[in-house]
Amino acid sequence: MIKIGIYDRYLVTAGGGERYSCKMAEILSRQKGYQVDIITDLFADLEKVSSKLNLDLGGVNLKVFPFLSEDYTKRITENYDIFINATYLSALPACAKRNLYLCYFPAPFDADFKFIHRFLLIFFRLPVILLYKFADRISQGFKDIDIIEGIYDVKRFFLRRGAWSSGKAVIIYKNPVEVNSCSGKKEQGFSIRLGLKNPQTSGLSSINCRVRIYDKTCEKIVYEKNFKICGGCKEFFQFEPELYNQQDGNSATSSATTTGNLDSGSTGTSGTGNIGNTGSGNTGITGKGSTGGESRSSALTSAEYVLEIESDTFFPERLVGGIKDTRKLGIVLYDERKISTIKKIILKLAGFLPLFLVTYPRDLKFLDTYHKIIAISEYSQKWIRGFWSKESIILYPPVDVEKFKAEKKEKIILSVGRFFSGHHNKKQLELAQNFIELFENHRDIMKDFKLVLAGGVEEKPAHMEYLEIIKKISKGYPINVMPNIGWGDLAELFSKALIFWHAAGMGEDKDRHPEKFEHFGITTVEAMASGCIPVVINMGGQTEIIKDGFNGFLFGSWEQLRDITLKICKNEIDCLTVSNNAVTDSEIFSSLCFEKKLLEIIKEEVLKS
Repeated sequence: MIKIGIYDRYLVTAGGGERYSCKMAEILSRQKGYQVDIITDLFADLEKVSSKLNLDLGGVNLKVFPFLSEDYTKRITENYDIFINATYLSALPACAKRNLYLCYFPAPFDADFKFIHRFLLIFFRLPVILLYKFADRISQGFKDIDIIEGIYDVKRFFLRRGAWSSGKAVIIYKNPVEVNSCSGKKEQGFSIRLGLKNPQTSGLSSINCRVRIYDKTCEKIVYEKNFKICGGCKEFFQFEPELYNQQDGNSATSSATTTGNLDSGSTGTSGTGNIGNTGSGNTGITGKGSTGGESRSSALTSAEYVLEIESDTFFPERLVGGIKDTRKLGIVLYDERKISTIKKIILKLAGFLPLFLVTYPRDLKFLDTYHKIIAISEYSQKWIRGFWSKESIILYPPVDVEKFKAEKKEKIILSVGRFFSGHHNKKQLELAQNFIELFENHRDIMKDFKLVLAGGVEEKPAHMEYLEIIKKISKGYPINVMPNIGWGDLAELFSKALIFWHAAGMGEDKDRHPEKFEHFGITTVEAMASGCIPVVINMGGQTEIIKDGFNGFLFGSWEQLRDITLKICKNEIDCLTVSNNAVTDSEIFSSLCFEKKLLEIIKEEVLKS
């Protein structure tokens, strides 16, 4: 079995980069003999991600891996035959047999930094790194816990802060246990101690929760209990494998304890515990792993327990005055295993510190841990060579061109891209201004045309302010601003639009800020597959897609954009021929071509692993 790990830190955002990485995972998971994991920082529901990206990730496993230290990184990546880092601006070193680095564009790692970020880097980077190293040391490299699923922010949990669950969380606790050759007793053990909280912010008067522990060694359930936790209350339970083993077939009730409300007031708990219940009436551990007073030679064994927590759930966005949080949330979990107060303070403090102070690379040495760099376009390849002095191979992003259809065209000019200010801005504001100028100066021609600006937007003040500015100047004109529209509505817009505009990078310095131009142009290919006539900037990856005058048009100034658009609107161009050429050429960037090239790359790496 070939184990492949694909690291995408921003999986939960389900953006363009995530579609690339998840398409990789989808294709590779279909191959016989391949086991594929998507590795990420924050828990994401793969079914939701699949739906949003229009992919099938049913054969893909999710592994949540927060960056806690380079040693922890090594432990995660070294278990793979092939590790693919598909995270934008990642400086993660890799330790698999074969390591691939997917580079969308080699932008400076401080491209989005403001003054405060640079200030913190200069004065606080070293102490924060030392603190993280100390946290890693006192936690023994976080080697005794594996989060399998259901905890959104694993880093918070590891650093002893509360972390939301998704309604079902699975955690594996593991620890080597030294067995004394004379007494047969275990001299080194561990306990499972977990806090369960129903915060007031849940809006639920109570949350029902079931906790179950499964002993993998003995293949039986050794603890099960139901809780009913009132709003604002926090419970905890403790399971002692050492005490459980000493029951030797008797009731194991004393091996697990629960407490009432840790905050104040009544316990807020109800239900009964079923400890050691296997469904056959047997309790205790027998056979493999049994102590039972039997004399044994000294040995180092491994204890492993699977903890499963299931709880009621709620959606924050549905609460009265709820925030824009679409996650399904369950109980809040705390790692309450006993450590010294000083150690606990250090771990909690590390949890509040900004991670970029640790992950920001001093140099490019991390690239030496990768055997191959994959560029998404010739444009990216050129700047990888220029910025990093590294060679790369090209794997164009996958576009499901077969899912787009060219319908009867309407007088629609379409532009698609995320609404955000600053770095890599899509220039929707300038596009709206140019449409207004066209409309004012050529009302007789443009009177029946409309501009549609569609794309996602994050609930961040700067981005929302940018969106509102566009809406404000568009009032009174045939301009539709459509943020966060669904896939079906977007595909329909593509099918009806006559013209497609793309201007990312317009007005920017191509030598000083090459990262602000489109690195490839997926939406341009989607527009081509839909029979739109692309009118796009003659910079960046767009020039690899558009052959000027054949399958679309390139412009180098706002004036050229308006002139070309006006000619199309006046039928001075053979629109049908250009549209047909665009549809045909979009096949070059199809998902089938992507799959063929990807499998060639992976098979070559498998032979070298």
